Amino acid sequence: MRLNRITLAMSAPSAVRWAPGHQPVLRRGGAQFQIPGPHEQGRMAMWTLGFLLLHLPLAFLMKQFPLLAGVHALATVVWGLWICVGSNRSQQLLRWVAYMVGAEVLWRMCRAPVPWEFAKHAIWFVSLVSLLRSGPISTSLLPVLYLGLLIPAAFITFAILPFNEARQDVSFYLSAPMCLAVCAVRFSSLQLNTAEMQRVAVALLGPIIGIAFLALFRLATTDVDFGSGSNVAASGGFGPNQVSSMLGLGALFAIFFCLAERRSNLLACSFAVLALWLLAQAALTFSRSGLYLFGAAFGAGAAYLVQRKGSA
Repeated sequence: MRLNRITLAMSAPSAVRWAPGHQPVLRRGGAQFQIPGPHEQGRMAMWTLGFLLLHLPLAFLMKQFPLLAGVHALATVVWGLWICVGSNRSQQLLRWVAYMVGAEVLWRMCRAPVPWEFAKHAIWFVSLVSLLRSGPISTSLLPVLYLGLLIPAAFITFAILPFNEARQDVSFYLSAPMCLAVCAVRFSSLQLNTAEMQRVAVALLGPIIGIAFLALFRLATTDVDFGSGSNVAASGGFGPNQVSSMLGLGALFAIFFCLAERRSNLLACSFAVLALWLLAQAALTFSRSGLYLFGAAFGAGAAYLVQRKGSA
């Protein structure tokens, strides 16, 4: 007997039998979710690995041609605006934000001809455009309060300092809080399942792989003298703290993807190897920030999961 739809409770996709020409559907809370078959899972794995590997030659070319890095930065912003004008889906916009977070250090490593704090300003601007287009959304009071507290600080700065100096200070010191506040308001009501979180992780890891490749390439082609302090040469010629922090963040998301992956053993093994590479590359910078941040975040996440499992 062949069924067009199979109702599944909480069974793993590996326990499902796919009838030829039909795709099982998971029903949960009145909603239906199609479970990809083996062939579609293989295509998804190839697309994911292809996207990540594409950033190896892309990072190398951007390092050789800084103008290309600037074009890539502008094209990425256009991509974000296109999402806002088009579907304006929160999941797509969040993947774009994740990509921008990973790409900022990559652009600075490649000396892209873009303004300082370019990614932060682009993120809050595009997120604000999306927020205005989406209309009223349900959000908690804390992000709105945090955003409101930033406004008096800007007025006070302009009141006591010359205009040019005040503009530079506000742009530098408030870019990150402004970015955080707008994103908190825009995404506070967004709920993601495991598959959507994995897509966010892939978007973040793309440019971070480019950062790791540039650091490894510089390490392999340059005589590096290792000491007890942070090493610029082992960081791809850029700030060891920034590079190490991004590599640690990438390793954390790679491990999350590996632990959450149940569809493809190839992807799970690939992301496990990727996490080890990023951690090793972060250690070679001799900047402890990335490893410390990774250890703290991983420990906090593990403690939360253990506590949640114990209370279940």
